[in-house]
Formats: sequence, C-alpha cells, structure tokens
Amino acid sequence: MLPIEKLAAIIIFVIILAVLIIFSQIPQMILGQTNKQQELNSCCQAYVLSRCPESLSSINCGGKTLETLARDNGLLDADGNVDVNRTRNYCDCFNKIK
Repeated sequence: MLPIEKLAAIIIFVIILAVLIIFSQIPQMILGQTNKQQELNSCCQAYVLSRCPESLSSINCGGKTLETLARDNGLLDADGNVDVNRTRNYCDCFNKIK
C-alpha cells in the first residue's frame, strides 16, 4: 500500500492535470463561437446587399445558407425555428434598407 503522502501527491497531481485540461479547452470554445459570429456577419453583408429577402435560405455564404448560420448562432424563436425578424435585426436590415 502507498504511504499517505504519495497518495495525496498523486491525487493533487490528477486534480491539477484536470484543471489544466479544462482551461486549455476554453480558448477553443471562445474562438469557435467567434468564428460562427464572423461567418454570420459576413453573410449579413450579402443579405443586406440582396435587400434582405424574406427567404433566409436563398442567401448562400461559403457553402452555408444564412438560415443555417442564424441557427448556429441561436437566432431562434420559441419553437426552435430560425426567427427571420431576429435575423433581420441582427443583420441591421431595418436601418440599412429604406
């Protein structure tokens, strides 16, 4: 059997290792969200240039539709469907289209 000191050292080492692994994942999660927002922002430019049509799926940006990018960024209504008005607000259609 291991002495108490060695057992305590192993437990502390495992805890420190787990904390380091968790903290190493945080930047990847943040960058992943940032990339999704950047994709949506660049697609919004194409959407506004198209005069903000009602159909979000008609705007294709880098192999994804605006509808898909809006879903990925959580622009959903209460039923879990993509909310066209929230997407239009996000893309600032109401202020840019006169």
